[in-house]
Amino acid sequence: MLTQAIAQKLDMPPEALEKASLRAFLEARRRETEAQLFLLAKKHGVQTVQEFDAAVQAGRIREEDGFEDFLVFDRLEADREKILEALQSLP
Repeated sequence: MLTQAIAQKLDMPPEALEKASLRAFLEARRRETEAQLFLLAKKHGVQTVQEFDAAVQAGRIREEDGFEDFLVFDRLEADREKILEALQSLP
């Protein structure tokens, strides 16, 4: 109902408003996720979770210092993939 009312005020079809809203939400989440990934990557000098794991294995990152960041990095990469898939599924 709220979508209908706002779409009417904006003089646009509710479906177009819904699609634009979903796209804007997903793009904002993607940017937020990528910003967090960038900060972790910069902090540890890696680009991917695989590089992170290799750096831990090689001793460049102490496991005790990077364990929590590794888990966060892995989750953020998974979240980014889900967001990108959702964006691609939008008509």
